[in-house]
Amino acid sequence: MNAVSIRGRTGRIPQSGRSGEISNGFRKRVALETDRSKVPIVSFLRFIIMFHKKSTRRRIISAVLLCRLRGSIRADLMCFVINRYDQTQKEDGSMDIYTKLKNGEPVDMRSEEYRPVIAELHRANKALFHLNHAEPGSEEQRRALEELFDGKVPEGLGFFTPLQIDFPKQITFGKHVFINHSFTAMSVGGIEIGDNVQIGPRVTIVTTNHDLENRSVLRCRPVIIEDGVWIGACASIMPGVHIGENAVIAGGAVVVKDVPANTVVGGNPAAVIKTLAS
Repeated sequence: MNAVSIRGRTGRIPQSGRSGEISNGFRKRVALETDRSKVPIVSFLRFIIMFHKKSTRRRIISAVLLCRLRGSIRADLMCFVINRYDQTQKEDGSMDIYTKLKNGEPVDMRSEEYRPVIAELHRANKALFHLNHAEPGSEEQRRALEELFDGKVPEGLGFFTPLQIDFPKQITFGKHVFINHSFTAMSVGGIEIGDNVQIGPRVTIVTTNHDLENRSVLRCRPVIIEDGVWIGACASIMPGVHIGENAVIAGGAVVVKDVPANTVVGGNPAAVIKTLAS
């Protein structure tokens, strides 16, 4: 394996931000260590264990360099792992904490690692103020929406203000989603909304929960809403819920467990009322 093939399937050596950019010296060392294209499977397994246990990029890179040349695992797979790690990082470390929150790991809100989350909360709160006080349909409202989603406005998103979305970067929208007024999303744990979803007024979606023993510790679970779902007025969707395709959530329902596709659920806690034709 030559120095070019270490670039892997993407055609480039993985890069991170300015604080973790790969130096030319590192490139040369990786080329030497992987010149015969193989690394031992035991070393690779040790590398994976280290990858999960350690959070710093330097230790991950060191693990690659410690791997030797015999065995059946290709070295470019390790570069793929580094690349995947880089994709969860930003220069301020914020994506690392968001990944932990999405994965349901306990996070102390008083900790140093949670500070980027607080900063994002304040940024979004200011953007929401601008959005909710702008004239509907105006250029000012359009700019405020771009500010809220950091320039990445969801395609075909329709809405009535006011909206309250504490972590807009943690929500993904499909096409042609409509949100009625007074929508609340506590989204730090991640919310995925599919295509053609309709959300009624005063709907609340929550991904956050607190540890019963230590209320400063968050334990989040993502919410997934598949295509064609209709959520009625004043419904509440609790952490970890997965709503199947074309399901209907009746007004006022409190949804605490997964909803099968093509069903109508209602009540507190929500239960299946009827099954729809698929």
